[in-house]
Amino acid sequence: MNAEWRKWQITDVGFYYDLNGNGNPYEDQEKLKWDGNDPSNPQPGEFAILRQQPEGNVLFILAHISSPDPPPSNAKVVVMLKTSVTDQKGIKVTLHYSGACPQGNGYHFHKLYGQEIKMVKPPEQSIDDIQIQVHVSGDNTAEVTTYDHAISPTSNYLDSAAIEVGLTNRQKRGRARDSNWEMKTPTLPTLLRFIQAAGVEKIKVYDPHNPSVNHELPVKNQADILYYSGHGSIETGELISVFDSGGTIHPSEINAAINWGEDLEYFIISACGVLDPDSKGISYWAKPIVKNGPLKGLTGYYGSAPQDIPPPGKPSSVEVADRFVTNLNSNPSYDFDTGDSVLNAWLESNAYYQLPAVAYTNWWVVEAFEGWWVVKEKQQNY
Repeated sequence: MNAEWRKWQITDVGFYYDLNGNGNPYEDQEKLKWDGNDPSNPQPGEFAILRQQPEGNVLFILAHISSPDPPPSNAKVVVMLKTSVTDQKGIKVTLHYSGACPQGNGYHFHKLYGQEIKMVKPPEQSIDDIQIQVHVSGDNTAEVTTYDHAISPTSNYLDSAAIEVGLTNRQKRGRARDSNWEMKTPTLPTLLRFIQAAGVEKIKVYDPHNPSVNHELPVKNQADILYYSGHGSIETGELISVFDSGGTIHPSEINAAINWGEDLEYFIISACGVLDPDSKGISYWAKPIVKNGPLKGLTGYYGSAPQDIPPPGKPSSVEVADRFVTNLNSNPSYDFDTGDSVLNAWLESNAYYQLPAVAYTNWWVVEAFEGWWVVKEKQQNY
């Protein structure tokens, strides 16, 4: 085998998917990508988040092999597969010779059809050639992820950075930004699919003899807290700071019942007015996502949210974020009648700056501020 290995060199390995729907996921043009040229118009296979888009728990791994001679029909090569959080040790994956590359630049190796690697949730164990652990349900670990679309001259990422840095006791589950995408964090584009995933880790396949031959993708690993920073429409109840989905996201597009049932507990929306309890904040957001949905709490604003770079004398989004994480780290017990430390911390941080914050629990709507220079609470059932 060692002699054969010297002949068979892995020149490329990666994650693939049946993008064209012809039943064959192992085609050269169907390699998945975590980035792309135009996030407002994602092409098939671009900006992939495994388990979210494309969905499913099956991994299609294809290796390209260079060899001076055609490999025998029973030829095999071994690659390694690991994740950045759930299984950092990883598993061995044996790929079988399947034929010459149609592009004429080597030979294809992949798992036998129907025997592909599955992603499973702990306590199911990772097993060589069979399955690898990825958290797909609550894991009793405190986590946070942030989404920040800051494309205007008066916008920045400071509030999201304050959330990440301040919540040092929570593991980070990636982030979404409108620039500087990279896989180290990972940092992904501000797309609807990231909001639906609500957190990612990395999964990597590589040649154990030459680790520089590898492929990494984000894979859904949902956080407990998703912090959104962008713009919202009071008139429509939509989030409007996104690359794709026509530039807006209606709450129904998130499909919280399907996408947020794994680990997410709180969605914090730092955007103007979409959670107004007198309009679409209840019918579009609170009822399907909290009262009749999977989350413990939903919070944001029933009026104007603080700006990243506000006018003189006005509080900034980063000031609110800083106070929020300070409150949360000190286990607040502010009497906002939510019975929840995360929601209480958010309401207090906004009441302090006299901002129109609102929080939804399973049963209550709680407003932290009403009227200028007056701080009070208002609670109602919905």
